[in-house]
Amino acid sequence: MRLRLALLPVAAAYGLLAVTVARQHGNGTTYAGGSSWAAGLELAAGWGLIVAGLLVWQFRPAIPTGPLTVAAGFAWFAPDWVGWEGGPTLVRSLGMLFAGVWLALLVHAVLAFPQDRLASLAARVLVVAAYAEAAVVGVGRALFRDPFSDVNCWSNCTANDFLVHQATGVVDALRWIDLASAIVLAAAFAALAVRRLAAASSPARRVLWPALTAGIATTGFNAAHAIGLLRIPLEDPLAKSFAAIFVGQCLAVASVAMAFGWTLARSGRARRAVERLALELAEIPQPGTLEAAVASAIGDPSLRIVYRLRQADRYVDAQGQAVPTPEPTATRAVTPIVRDGRPLALLEHDPAVLSATFQDQIGSAARLALDNERLQAETLAQLIELRESCGRIVQASDSARRQLERDLHDGAQQRLVALSFALRLAHGKLGENPDPAVAEPLARADEALVEALTAVRGVANGLFPATLTSSGLAYAVEELAELTPIRIDVEALPDRRLPDPVEAAAYGVIREAVENAAVHANAHAVSISAVCRGDALVVEARDDGIGGADPAHGVGLREVADRVGALGGQLRIHSPAGGGTRIEAEIPCA
Repeated sequence: MRLRLALLPVAAAYGLLAVTVARQHGNGTTYAGGSSWAAGLELAAGWGLIVAGLLVWQFRPAIPTGPLTVAAGFAWFAPDWVGWEGGPTLVRSLGMLFAGVWLALLVHAVLAFPQDRLASLAARVLVVAAYAEAAVVGVGRALFRDPFSDVNCWSNCTANDFLVHQATGVVDALRWIDLASAIVLAAAFAALAVRRLAAASSPARRVLWPALTAGIATTGFNAAHAIGLLRIPLEDPLAKSFAAIFVGQCLAVASVAMAFGWTLARSGRARRAVERLALELAEIPQPGTLEAAVASAIGDPSLRIVYRLRQADRYVDAQGQAVPTPEPTATRAVTPIVRDGRPLALLEHDPAVLSATFQDQIGSAARLALDNERLQAETLAQLIELRESCGRIVQASDSARRQLERDLHDGAQQRLVALSFALRLAHGKLGENPDPAVAEPLARADEALVEALTAVRGVANGLFPATLTSSGLAYAVEELAELTPIRIDVEALPDRRLPDPVEAAAYGVIREAVENAAVHANAHAVSISAVCRGDALVVEARDDGIGGADPAHGVGLREVADRVGALGGQLRIHSPAGGGTRIEAEIPCA
């Protein structure tokens, strides 16, 4: 951090010195030396790059844009040293070597922003090509360009300390490569920028477009300069056409710096907005409130917050539902939030919207709000697990009842039927005048067997009616109406099958309501309705008895209430002293 802060006065002095040299010793060999307004624009553009780069470097040290932009700002002033008439030849030669580097650095910085790497293979290829072109042309000119023999020289016609061998043909080829590359670079950069903007989400597009459009303008003016040199090989900074291109290039470079600064300011506003909303939210907000508020504050509706459970290495959303652990991809970034060394949550978001250092920049209030919602999510997750556990217990109980009902039906009941058939067959063989000593015991045995068979059938039907499994709730209620001693008035029943646990719970409510009306309320009739409303089955049973229905009467209604609650439903009992009992149950169907 100290090194970055120390660069600020150094950069200010460096830029001012370069422009001062151009103003005093570069009239006709530099653009800044030609007029004071050109010098002011050049200084503003270079200083803007350095300041913006230092700010990005300070607040987003993990991305390369900061140091790249600072380096581009320093290289931006290289042409002033090239045009220093009468200056040290080594300084002028070094300026000529690095004069073309600033554009490659700036292209890299813009294409990488605001991520920690270049977004695509095409971008990486373009950046490598830009660096390679700048290196080949810069080194080639340093080794083979003799300023005295260059008919198109204008800024430095005397000094080249790196000259190894004069090769006019090589220098001409390098010049043509440099100008053609500038045009190709502008077209390729514009295509990449447009494609990136088109593929980006709306929040990312709002972050990316200032820097990308400024980059398009910068490479575009550089291409215009190359086209001007193809038409007029001898560059003249005092010519209106070249001066206009220089002005446009300065403004474009300054707009890149402003775009970086605007993005940092926007990120700061988002961070402050998160802090404010953390203070504005209640201590125990509704689940999901914080996620929606953060998404709105930073301008990314796709943002998702998942919370880490303390007792298990897994994540849940604000409602306590289990979710897969988010993984970063090319289009989605994952930012961890930590408090007191403990991981609280993961923010899954568009990589262009939040920086990798966001979690280091938010304050304690936002972390406390996240921790509060994490505790809520953990509690909700435990409730969900408990409900699912109760549901599994109910399903296991129903499965055991079905199996016992099948065993009674296919085992004991069938044997009793066979035994009854054998007794009747034996009674028939006694003839028309059987011996009373034999006939009477057989008759009593047959009556007892019929009673036993009826009892077994009653037990089997009470455990789990086979009709409910085979035909559904409506047929099971109709069968119940035929077997009960009091009248059942069926007002409405579902005309379709529902999930087995839902039908079993609804049947249990209806059966217990009927038994309660007959045993405890001395009722004569019960009205039954079961209607699907939205995502729930609403069951209602009303009797005309004396009242007094209460879960405390026994295990029946308590068991039914537990069964309904295990499915996420509610059971309500209204038993006024004036008579009549109404039992209502709302059972989720999903």
